[in-house]
Amino acid sequence: MRGHRGQLRHLAAEHIDFADFPVAVADQSEDYFVPPPLVKRDAASVSDEIGTTSPTQEIKLDEILISDENFIFLGSRHSGKSSLCHHMITQIANGCSNNPSIPVYIDSRSYKLNSYSIKRSVTNFYGNLPSGFSLDQALENGYFVFLVDNFSDKDEDFLVAFSRHVEEFSNNRWICFGTPESGGVSKDRVFTEHLPNFTKVHIKDLSRRSIRQLSNRWSKEGTGEAKQMFEAVMNQLVRDGLPRTPYMVSLLLWSINKKRNLEKINEATLLNNISDHLLGKADFKLAKRGILNPVGKEITLQNLAIFLQKNNGYCTENEATAFLIEFFNRKKLGYTATDVLQKLVECGILKINQETVSFKYDCFQEYFMARAIGANRSLFDHYLEEINFLDVPRELELLAGLRQENSDMIGAISAVLDTRSPTRFNDCDIKKFDQTASKELEVGTTRSRLNKIKRTRLTDDQVDEMMDEADRRAMARGEPSLTESIENADGDIVRATRDRAQQAISADKAKPTDPLRPSTHMASIELLAKIIKNSDFTDYEIKGPATKTVLESWAKIYLVLMEEMMEILSAISGSTAEKISDEEMEFINYIMSKLMFNMTGSVVIDQISSPSMSETLHEIIREGNLSTAEYIMILYILEDTNDPQWKNLWCEVIRDKKRSGFVLECFIERLWYLAHTKALDDDQSKRLITVVEEIETRLGWSSAKKGEVLQNIKNATALAALKNN
Repeated sequence: MRGHRGQLRHLAAEHIDFADFPVAVADQSEDYFVPPPLVKRDAASVSDEIGTTSPTQEIKLDEILISDENFIFLGSRHSGKSSLCHHMITQIANGCSNNPSIPVYIDSRSYKLNSYSIKRSVTNFYGNLPSGFSLDQALENGYFVFLVDNFSDKDEDFLVAFSRHVEEFSNNRWICFGTPESGGVSKDRVFTEHLPNFTKVHIKDLSRRSIRQLSNRWSKEGTGEAKQMFEAVMNQLVRDGLPRTPYMVSLLLWSINKKRNLEKINEATLLNNISDHLLGKADFKLAKRGILNPVGKEITLQNLAIFLQKNNGYCTENEATAFLIEFFNRKKLGYTATDVLQKLVECGILKINQETVSFKYDCFQEYFMARAIGANRSLFDHYLEEINFLDVPRELELLAGLRQENSDMIGAISAVLDTRSPTRFNDCDIKKFDQTASKELEVGTTRSRLNKIKRTRLTDDQVDEMMDEADRRAMARGEPSLTESIENADGDIVRATRDRAQQAISADKAKPTDPLRPSTHMASIELLAKIIKNSDFTDYEIKGPATKTVLESWAKIYLVLMEEMMEILSAISGSTAEKISDEEMEFINYIMSKLMFNMTGSVVIDQISSPSMSETLHEIIREGNLSTAEYIMILYILEDTNDPQWKNLWCEVIRDKKRSGFVLECFIERLWYLAHTKALDDDQSKRLITVVEEIETRLGWSSAKKGEVLQNIKNATALAALKNN
């Protein structure tokens, strides 16, 4: 390994060299990497009383490196998975793992699950192996740690085959990095099913401390410049409602470092700034007939993005050259394809790895594809026809950010949702939420009673199974009843679900007049929400009703999920020796209703929350005609955006004697989550404490219980602020 450490450091540095990182990192990439917060998978439990447990279990990267377990890191797009993967490779090569190991990088998108491919991965990564080194023996002895990047849960067949592949080479260690793509609430369901022996670690958004560290990397640490950059980034994240991912923070740091205008920004405008910079520094003087002008560079990359998208994001160097030759010939331009390709690699837009050409980052391909859709009317019309928009959701989201006036896109997606809403959603009465919300449990509910139910009736694993199964069933559409499906599958719920499952989006495309499957519907709702969020200059008469559609849809999704889970719970209860009593069933239903509602609220916040949405949401409130579920979701979003009125609106609900304890306890669950996970400034902390004190006057708990819960929230808030600074 000693002879390859420099090469591995160079690869890691090359990956994090994001559009001209301002310092030289070739030999010190480890010093410039800031690991994101990592937590083990949260397990929802009926034994968790309000405000008594932390929602996450943190784990340090060092603990993972010295472990012998297999891990899979799960994070949203742009959460820093690939950068973390390259950093871990250098750390393992430096001997930071428990046993001396040889790290090998694998891209799952081009990996074939056989013995030839695993050996080829080693030789491709390291080149010629030392004389006398037996690859077969090394695999047998478990000398390797395979780090597999770009996992997706879209291809379940691949995951099934991958699990067998890992078993075949089980003497070696495996660390994977994946993005949950499924549209359900239980984001890691598919990975949990197919890789049950992998420890799941979730990559969380950056803390204030991590952002401060990154700001120091982009400036001279300990100087006033570093502090100014940190404050500028934090202000921008809050003002524009941007996610605290390493990707987004790096985009902002680059723009601030380059003194770019940040008056009104989103992801698309930041990418636009970076692409202009990278293309501007590319020297195309070697090309025939003069220099390829900026417009020509853009058009070339747009067409290359279309070509690569059809080829899963990559092609061989020869294929890329042939495409450019054909493209320039079709335009009757005399540019030399090999020169143009070389310059696009040198400027940092494309990369060539083991004779494979791709964009350096996925976001670059998505950006230029978005540009292509916006510039080509026939392409734009194609993707807005029927449900073709689900072929390019990320690209349309970026295009919406570039345009900021998107009545046509909102109208097209809304029309599909209006005419093809799933039958079960049409039949779902949103007012059913009020029936759940009106329920209140007896004041004397105790931890011992909760633990008794957990021990004798329902385990944490069963709760997780129920939630995952409800998620699967909600996304699948089948004709048989639940009872019939379970009977046909001899009581095997997972098998019953798979038996019920139909085709997904492709099936909905084949029948353009039929109602959508729930999974297709959920994906459409998510895209609509993200386009709305990026549509500042779209008229309210378009944006308002579409926002209402998103809120109403998620309220119905919540109700359907709850119905599914209680049916499953009833089926499980009926098959056990000791039946769950009606009283206990009602209690479990109540607890799970709160858990599920706050999970649903988090999904809505993820999709549509932005400070620019505040006025739209306030206008929807003024118009009235909101269900309790929709109204509470709006209040969650306004809190997330730190809207000036959120505290007053929350307190108004709390003081309303007509509101049930269920709504109050949902508020407490949300406050508890915020106190543990969100870095609040002084003003935000004061507002949160004010809301907590309002709740205190309404709760019917004993003084001791109130004091414990409310003080824990206050303490957690202070602790979160301390940890994040």
